[in-house]
Amino acid sequence: MQEMRWLKRWLCAALLAALCLTLWIPAAQARDRKGWSEPVELAGGESAIHTPTLIEDIFGALHVFWVEQTPSGDRLYMRLRRDGKWSDALLLDEQVKIGAPQAVVDARGVLHLLYTVNGIVFARRVEAAQSAVRLAWSTPGKIGNGAGNGALAIDALGILRAAFADPNEGGILLYYSTDGQQWWMQNYPLTEGEGIENIRIAFFPATSQMMLVWEQQQQIFFAAQQSGEIWSLPVKISETPGVMPNLLSEDNRVIAVWNGTPESRGRFYRTLSANGVWQAVENFAPATGNDTAGAPQIGADVNNNLHVLTADAGCIWYMTRTAEGWQYPFCFDEAQEIHSPAWAFDAQGLRTVYVARQGTTQRLLFSEKLLDIAMKTTPVPIPATPTHIPSATPLPTASPTVSPTPQPVQVQGEVADLPGKTDGGSSALAGATDVLPPEISREPTRPPSLLELVVFGFLPAVVVVLLIVGVILYKKSAL
Repeated sequence: MQEMRWLKRWLCAALLAALCLTLWIPAAQARDRKGWSEPVELAGGESAIHTPTLIEDIFGALHVFWVEQTPSGDRLYMRLRRDGKWSDALLLDEQVKIGAPQAVVDARGVLHLLYTVNGIVFARRVEAAQSAVRLAWSTPGKIGNGAGNGALAIDALGILRAAFADPNEGGILLYYSTDGQQWWMQNYPLTEGEGIENIRIAFFPATSQMMLVWEQQQQIFFAAQQSGEIWSLPVKISETPGVMPNLLSEDNRVIAVWNGTPESRGRFYRTLSANGVWQAVENFAPATGNDTAGAPQIGADVNNNLHVLTADAGCIWYMTRTAEGWQYPFCFDEAQEIHSPAWAFDAQGLRTVYVARQGTTQRLLFSEKLLDIAMKTTPVPIPATPTHIPSATPLPTASPTVSPTPQPVQVQGEVADLPGKTDGGSSALAGATDVLPPEISREPTRPPSLLELVVFGFLPAVVVVLLIVGVILYKKSAL
């Protein structure tokens, strides 16, 4: 009788343990991505992938551009997602060296694409609805000199504005088109000197100005359009060495973010209010200072919370800034190396692409996160002159002019900051404000190993079967 009571207790304990194991296993194996979808591989292989960009058109379709480096040269690709389905990769160009593609979609649904080839900026365009059809693209047309990672944006009047580094060390070259790329004109060069990289441009609705940030010899500089084609003198806004800047303009503030170097480390944040005053620099996230990680991505929601995406230390990090300050960074995917994050956002959520390297294999991955709070978006201005986009038609090429006459537009706006100040116009700065979160949440995102699948996936079932068999054999022996 005592043996029977002991056996029953043992069976109950074993069954309870097996049940707990079975319930715990799915949670242990699942990737906790905190709302970020499982990654979709858009491209992958032995070729190095760099400078991806992601934009959403007025119809809600996503367009991804990236460059692959092969032994025979660089290849520029594009993929399109419409109604939840991805198109095949479309090869747009093959050259010895292709610079980072820059793309915008105007209010008429025309997709504009710029990229550099051997010191020359090329422009192409296509109806966004036909971007997956190679013959629908216009033939590349040269618009002027340019190198590195340039920038492309649309201003309040629908005028295309681009900025690229001068390959001859002549500063930043400014281009604009008032007729949807039928004709490009060149403005006076902005700043001078060598080492200009990673230019970012954005339109500031509060003052109808275009804003620029860029990296030059590990310092971050800023300039604003003052009136028409006149720009302010550059202002240095970094206080320690910095690289890979990015820019966000929304409501009545402009936000600049950038990466630190191995010496300065961190991720840095600074705001410019509409009255032209720069706030103190904040170091908002830990980092190893890897300048190949890619520029931080930043956006704001309707509650003025900031959403930031960075890559560092083999992780893609997501974090927010609320009224309480910066929240803990969260690693939602990891690999041996992750770099070049780029994102697009609409009112519903965030979409991102990034490059993950594991060994000799690189993969271009896509993930998205839906939000309960709508993101702020700026309506796309209608182009000043509507244009028809013919299939595979060369763009007219214009010789860049130093002083275009007459000026096609005079965009009025107050100067964002007094030129010549190297402290960004702030009255009292005592160095970067350290607002790093006290800890980092780095969640495991790797898939379970074979051993984990065997031990945690099949072991509970085996235990249950053995218990049942043991009970049956015991009853037979008792009879």
